[in-house]
Amino acid sequence: MTIIASDATESIICNDPNGLCLVARGEDMNPSTSGVYTSMWKLASKLVVDDEQPLKRVVIETTSSTTFVKEFEGHTVARKVPVITQETGSPSTRTSS
Repeated sequence: MTIIASDATESIICNDPNGLCLVARGEDMNPSTSGVYTSMWKLASKLVVDDEQPLKRVVIETTSSTTFVKEFEGHTVARKVPVITQETGSPSTRTSS
C-alpha cells in the first residue's frame, strides 16, 4: 500500500498564462520545462464535453510520484509529491517493467 508524502517533500511550480515559470520550489520541478504543464492543462481542458462540469485538475501518477496540475485565474500550478510506501516509510524506489 502507498500513500502520498507530506508537504515537506513536495515540489511546486507556478506558470503565467503563457507558460513562463514564475515560481519553482523543490528539487523535482525544472523551471526550464515548466511550460509543459501549461500546455498539458490547455489541451486537457479541450477534452471536456460538458460546459457545466469544467476540468478540475489533471493528475499524473507514476510509481514514484503523483503530480497535480490545476489552473487558478489563468496561472497553471503543478504540485509533485513523492509516493511513500507504507511498509518502509520511505519514497518508493520501484521501477516499472
